[in-house]
Amino acid sequence: MEYRHCNCCDTCIRVGETVTGEPGTAASVTNSGSPCCPILNFTIPEGIPGQNGENGTSATVTVGPTVTGAPGTAASVTNSGTPENAILNFTIPAGQNGENGTSATVTVGSTVTGAPGTAASVTNSGTPENAVLNFTIPAGQNGENGKTPVVTVGPTTTLAAGEPATATAIPTADGVQIDFGIPQGQPGNIANQSFASFFNYGNLFNNGSQLPFYPVVTDTTGQIEQISQEQISLQPGYYLVSYHVSAVLSDAGYMQITPFYSSTSHLELGIYFLTPEGRSTANGSNTIIIYIPEKTTFTLTYNSNVSSRDGAATLSILKLER
Repeated sequence: MEYRHCNCCDTCIRVGETVTGEPGTAASVTNSGSPCCPILNFTIPEGIPGQNGENGTSATVTVGPTVTGAPGTAASVTNSGTPENAILNFTIPAGQNGENGTSATVTVGSTVTGAPGTAASVTNSGTPENAVLNFTIPAGQNGENGKTPVVTVGPTTTLAAGEPATATAIPTADGVQIDFGIPQGQPGNIANQSFASFFNYGNLFNNGSQLPFYPVVTDTTGQIEQISQEQISLQPGYYLVSYHVSAVLSDAGYMQITPFYSSTSHLELGIYFLTPEGRSTANGSNTIIIYIPEKTTFTLTYNSNVSSRDGAATLSILKLER
């Protein structure tokens, strides 16, 4: 057979016909396609019927390891068992690499036991580029006191990321056990989070003024930026804002803290504290989630009808992902 180089971008593997060979002949796989787009035709010999006798056992056909061959080589099936108890080992060549191409994949789908005397078959329930081979293997002819092979699922092992999945057949007293190996997914990248915190301690807070802040933790992503001692710039998005303010009021009076952002004062998200007598501490905290549709400046405004001293404040801002 002549093989010619093909210029297709994606490698494809297709299953052609499956033929039952004469008893005693060798199993074989032929390629009626090309090296980069093979069409695999399977010839699987019929088992040689044995003499009926007491305590006879049925012939078995099990799937051995599947190996990826070098690109351009011929696909093959070898029997590492016996003619009566065949273990088929598949070698399927990798496709030739093309520009921007993706490697074809061949995975083992279901394995079904067919009726005795029927033809073995392999069907592809996937695509030519990502084949999922489903095997139908006929049971052997029943002899006196014979037993039908039993296919059981063994343990499933987690493989390292990037390794190929495996299906290993292990002969048992009743038939075959298939052990599976499934690789982990590739780990993803964790994006940098945007957060910052600020403080103020031992200051005099004046009525109608914006609270000044000093940085504790500075954001490194550019989403939260202090542009002056009183103003903090926020890029568009959702933010978790938590703040606490306290001050000692000289006389009975109130303290009110009002957040300002998106060109609007937000009294509904502020703090209000009323002291019954002078030299009392007014304090309050709030935690809110706000939405910033476009870049804005965030401030906290202090209001009181009396003078104050020993003012303190903390502010934490975390940008949220959704």
